[in-house]
Amino acid sequence: MTALGLLAAIPVVMWLAQSVWLRCAAQPLRARINPPDLPERARRFNRIVTYSCFVALILLFPLTRGRSPLAYFLELLPMKDAARPALFGAAAAILYLALLHLAWVVTDNVRFRMRQSAGQLVSKLAGVPLTAILAAGTEELIFRGIVLRDLLDWLPGEGALLLVSRSSPGRITSAR
Repeated sequence: MTALGLLAAIPVVMWLAQSVWLRCAAQPLRARINPPDLPERARRFNRIVTYSCFVALILLFPLTRGRSPLAYFLELLPMKDAARPALFGAAAAILYLALLHLAWVVTDNVRFRMRQSAGQLVSKLAGVPLTAILAAGTEELIFRGIVLRDLLDWLPGEGALLLVSRSSPGRITSAR
């Protein structure tokens, strides 16, 4: 249950950091994290704090288990015949996202328009694969590598899977 406690502490740390930033900038405190009226510099600061919290969780949780982060996460990597399931998983995720996008377009729930030059668009699109890999990797490390593994020490497999699926909506995971 250590992992869930650490994960639940992240919004608290985010709000405290935002409050300190606002106090230092002589701005009024906000009850919400990242409200619409927050200055852009504060939003940028909040993103840095959020990413720092995730990195800290990934690096520090294995230390609570008495292992280095590298040793802890390498235990989770299936080394035997890993390429085929990895490609299948990537293909399934891409197919799901493509079908979701198609459904949005067909039902007219999303509209696209050019808001920047073609050069700016190309430079932003070039960063999409790296961003997607980093986001997916972070999610896997946190929810499967830390939260699910920690819950499996406390609960039977089905109970741990139920809690993880509730903490990350729409997510289906497999135990160990």
